[in-house]
Amino acid sequence: MDFEGIFFNTSDYELTSQNLGEGALGTLFIVEKIKDKSKYTAKIINSQKVFTGDDQMRLMRQSVILQKLNHPAITKFYGINFHSFNDQTLLQPTILTEFLPQGSIQQIFDKLRQNQAINEWNGTKKMICLLGISSAMKCLHQKSIFNHFLKPNNVLIDEKFYPRISDFYYPHSFSKNQKVEELFYMAPEKLEGKDIFGPGTDVYSFAILAYEIITGKVPYVIENDSTTVSEFIEKVKSGDRPILDDSISESMK
Repeated sequence: MDFEGIFFNTSDYELTSQNLGEGALGTLFIVEKIKDKSKYTAKIINSQKVFTGDDQMRLMRQSVILQKLNHPAITKFYGINFHSFNDQTLLQPTILTEFLPQGSIQQIFDKLRQNQAINEWNGTKKMICLLGISSAMKCLHQKSIFNHFLKPNNVLIDEKFYPRISDFYYPHSFSKNQKVEELFYMAPEKLEGKDIFGPGTDVYSFAILAYEIITGKVPYVIENDSTTVSEFIEKVKSGDRPILDDSISESMK
């Protein structure tokens, strides 16, 4: 496999203190290219968790594929580096992608639930997001890349409110310490702990996300803060799903 061109040089960029949030595998920061001050997103992977030689090779293989991807609804990939920005002797894998200042669809949901109007978020933009996400997932599936955990935080938007899916570089699993809300988009077979990765798990996640985009509603109503991960898993395993009521058109159903 040809790895030429998949690496970026950390000395060409400056790591800023602007933290964009935590992900399943690490932390997102804004970095600036020293030459022209253009901004990028750096996903710094927490290698203190589990990061074996096999993990590194998997990331490199994925990077080769990502470098060749050219899809309008997938975040642009600019390279990978396995060493820290501040200490070249320290193993700290980092993936460099485009920076989208508008944030994610989750931020849209949060604003709407706080009764903040977003004029750009209309029926047309919702449909564009649905079509863009599904098209991007089809592109990835054709290359045997599976998102594993498609969710609002992993769908970024540009200035036109067009989608870019991200964070599909490595399999995501869940733990008993996660918040129940983080598991809404995880397929039942994954919640059961089965080591299954494929189109089906992504289709489930997309369906839950589509429900939220179309309705603006939280997919599941958690009765109280004491609901445990185990209780939610049993809820989904028993067939509980988001309610398709009369507010949703038949075509959308």
